[in-house]
Amino acid sequence: MTYTEPAQMLDLSAARPAFERLTAFVKAAGAAENASTDSSAATDSASAAGTVPGAGPQLIDPNETAAQIPPVLQPLVDEFAGIHLDDDFEVNLVIDERTDLGPYTLLGDTDEYYPLFETADEAIIVTIADNGNAGGVWYIDEELGLHLLATSLPAYLETVGNAIAAVGSDSGERVKMHLLSHTVSTVNVLNTVEDLDARVQFSEDGQQATIVKG
Repeated sequence: MTYTEPAQMLDLSAARPAFERLTAFVKAAGAAENASTDSSAATDSASAAGTVPGAGPQLIDPNETAAQIPPVLQPLVDEFAGIHLDDDFEVNLVIDERTDLGPYTLLGDTDEYYPLFETADEAIIVTIADNGNAGGVWYIDEELGLHLLATSLPAYLETVGNAIAAVGSDSGERVKMHLLSHTVSTVNVLNTVEDLDARVQFSEDGQQATIVKG
């Protein structure tokens, strides 16, 4: 896949307060864990509970990836590659294994979007326009319904921060549900069986999605 070089890169001044806030959440969670128990007690507790010491929100390492990153996102990735809460939720700007199946079934070419979170049944993507610019952020549910979570990537990072502040960082599922309770708009794709032959087309700014049939 080939992403277009955008005329203007993502505005980091808009995104920086949001990703610095997410970074602060990770540091605060780590500090709280260190303050609550010493290393030997943590190991004993983790062994008894079947958990891994140090589990919790973590920053994603941008150096451990083979992802093909859209040029518009590269300046952001250089400073913030994402945050991982658990298997139920993360913001990952360096996903290196992608598929066009599952939640992407009705989407267009793979260079029209970039995944931020994905499982076999659902995904969160940021749209990438033909001119290389990043647009809206969408959640795709297991029924292939589309939910606009934010009108831009900086706005999405801010929304994720608000969700973590509201429900905490110990459950990715709760964070995801909080995000879905504040969606901007929703598009129901599969209204009929015939819609399986259609595809989703995003507007240039990535804030609208329409179904193109045939």
